Amino acid sequence: MFRQYDRGPWHARRLEKGKLALRICHALTVHAKIEQEIFYPAVSAVLDGEVDDLLGRANVEHSGIEALISKVEDTPADDPLFDPMIEVLAAYVARHVRAEEEQLFPRVRHSRLDLLGTGERLAARKMELSTARGGKQLFRQARKVMGRKKSLG
Repeated sequence: MFRQYDRGPWHARRLEKGKLALRICHALTVHAKIEQEIFYPAVSAVLDGEVDDLLGRANVEHSGIEALISKVEDTPADDPLFDPMIEVLAAYVARHVRAEEEQLFPRVRHSRLDLLGTGERLAARKMELSTARGGKQLFRQARKVMGRKKSLG
């Protein structure tokens, strides 16, 4: 989705840019939640604390990403800082993914972790979170990003 954001001719289409940014933020939020709820605890248990330092760093990275997501969700898409925030968010995510792929996943592949069962649990929780109703807070975030000032009451 970051590539799609980078390729878009957004200068004249604030609405599309804002919608895509919110989709990116939602996908990252869901991904972080399932990692923290299911994947990281399973990895820690199977590897007997061997990767606790990596998981600790990953959780700190998640916190930084979550803070930037909050800023994006509170910033109108036509704000001059909106695009740079998305660029920085993409860089943070790329760094986090690279660290997991290079340091964590090789250890997990050679562990006794039930990869199929864990993957199924991750997919089920992702579906649950992805289809959950957002309510008024989601609409308020959308209005901020789209640049509308009216509130829902």
